Amino acid sequence: MKLVKLNKETNQIVTDSLRVAKHFGKNHRHILRDIDNLIAENPELIVKNGVAQNWADPSNMFVETTYIHSQNNQEYRVYLMNRDGFSLLVMGFTGKEALKFKLDFINAFNEMEKQLKEKQPSGDELILAAINELQSRIEKQKQLLMEANVTIEEQQGTIEELTPAAEKYKKYLDSDGLMLIRTVAKVIEVDFYCNEKKKFIRLGEKYLFNFLKQQGVLLRNNEPAQKNSIKYFKVKQRLIEVTGKYEPTTYVTPEGVDYIEGLVYKNLTIKQKLKRKSLFSK
Repeated sequence: MKLVKLNKETNQIVTDSLRVAKHFGKNHRHILRDIDNLIAENPELIVKNGVAQNWADPSNMFVETTYIHSQNNQEYRVYLMNRDGFSLLVMGFTGKEALKFKLDFINAFNEMEKQLKEKQPSGDELILAAINELQSRIEKQKQLLMEANVTIEEQQGTIEELTPAAEKYKKYLDSDGLMLIRTVAKVIEVDFYCNEKKKFIRLGEKYLFNFLKQQGVLLRNNEPAQKNSIKYFKVKQRLIEVTGKYEPTTYVTPEGVDYIEGLVYKNLTIKQKLKRKSLFSK
């Protein structure tokens, strides 16, 4: 195990409490305790929020993080520290062996600093690298714009070639030519007799989902049940505002709306059919 390493996130040369404990022959818990005590006396020693990217203040010498133990896969605390943090920590370590170990670490810090300086690019090299990076970003932006234009043209072509069903429902469709189940419930606008409430109520999202599950059209997870349902349904990822996560959601095609409307109408009683008020049958 090397005594020091390069933290690529901050470009700092660091070591950690595990390396210190192992090299000085000390219990890691005791090293953690010593660092905790140093931070308790001077809170500015630790990076705020425990995020290595925030390691910019010269007064910050430690950052707390975790590691996974290779034997039991458990997560444990560990401190990263820069040269100043290491020097402050081991200041109280005494004895001939301790002195040798301190020198080992100091030499390791010096050696890595030397290697970094040798690898440091010249001013012209930095400018050239920056220009290349800028050109690369410009090319990526051009590619994204081209792809966006193609997508817009494809969508315009799709709109121009709307099916009769899509033409009928187009004001309810999203950019992919689909609609949610809740929108379908509003579009077909059906009143049905609810035995529980002993009265006619509007067919809403909840009742429509239950109906489609009873008919074997949707599964318990609200996804299409039939293999040939691609004509009527499409599952795609949708951002759920409450959770902030993307989840698979069942959408309905224009043909699917006609299919669901017909299925609902087919299962209505004579009394319900007389009261039915379809938006598109007036």
